[in-house]
Amino acid sequence: MTESTSEFLTKRLLVFLQNPWTRRRVYPGKPWDDAQWEAALWESHSGIRLRTLLEPAFCSYRVRNACPIPTPQVDGLRRPDPIYVRTQIEDYQPHVLLLCGVQARAIATMGFNRPFVTMPHPAYRLLSNRALHEIREQLHFRLE
Repeated sequence: MTESTSEFLTKRLLVFLQNPWTRRRVYPGKPWDDAQWEAALWESHSGIRLRTLLEPAFCSYRVRNACPIPTPQVDGLRRPDPIYVRTQIEDYQPHVLLLCGVQARAIATMGFNRPFVTMPHPAYRLLSNRALHEIREQLHFRLE
């Protein structure tokens, strides 16, 4: 699940990753099916690290990609899709954006006028638990 749903968590955080990737050739140039992407996210190293950061939940959150079109390899890069990003922000109305990785960090320059926190991509091998704790503290501060 890429969204927390507790009624007690009134602050909203929208997390942007870079772009999905898949070894399957079933989505060339098309967005990956949301249900399949969500299942794959929480099974992946990125999803495990995001859970370390976001759980136990201190806010409502949703996780999306900066570009919904997958690449065919893990290190494939796509630029953020400004229309897709705007749609996600308008739909969820987050209080803060969490921009994960270089591609997602580019969202900060797109003029969405939202507070944000940046961090390395959750799958970055040198991202320590201590760094995740510090990022969590930054998010708490921004969401106050």
